[in-house]
Amino acid sequence: MQPKRISTLVSYHRQTMKLRGALLYVKDLKRMREFYSQLLGATPTNRDFTDVWANFEAGGAQFALHAIPAEIAKNIEIKAPPTPREGNPLKLIFEVRDVETERARVESLGAQTVRRPWQKSGEAFDAVDPEGNILSSLLPRCRLISTAKWNSGNRCCVFSSAGSRLFLAEYPTGSTNPALEPW
Repeated sequence: MQPKRISTLVSYHRQTMKLRGALLYVKDLKRMREFYSQLLGATPTNRDFTDVWANFEAGGAQFALHAIPAEIAKNIEIKAPPTPREGNPLKLIFEVRDVETERARVESLGAQTVRRPWQKSGEAFDAVDPEGNILSSLLPRCRLISTAKWNSGNRCCVFSSAGSRLFLAEYPTGSTNPALEPW
């Protein structure tokens, strides 16, 4: 392999801002903290303000829940099952290794799941959290940025769409679906 070439490719990706995290305002912090703890397989990391705040490490970014003040929350109605907030301009998107296994797990947590017409089975699905917020789970998407032939096989260098990981994939001549492995 030629690490110098790889580092040259990476240097062309200039990132001016990096998402540090996302915050979701919630009516029922206790219920939402429990749901997202199970969803993320993590416990909140904050030790202060736990009555109004829950912060999670979520795969390189922070995800936080913040309680809506009681005087505002009393006017918000959450139905059971929750009405999906389709008009909400924000959707949380989670990357998963196996979409169908994750879909079954999310449903086991009591969340409603939805397959949109543009979402293929095994590639993506949407779910509704206990307060109606829409979230998506999907496979990692990668784009080809360079190909090279090293040693005896064909290898391609790809960058994830988020620009956060470099992959090396080896595949036989004529293959259209290389198996990607993190570098």
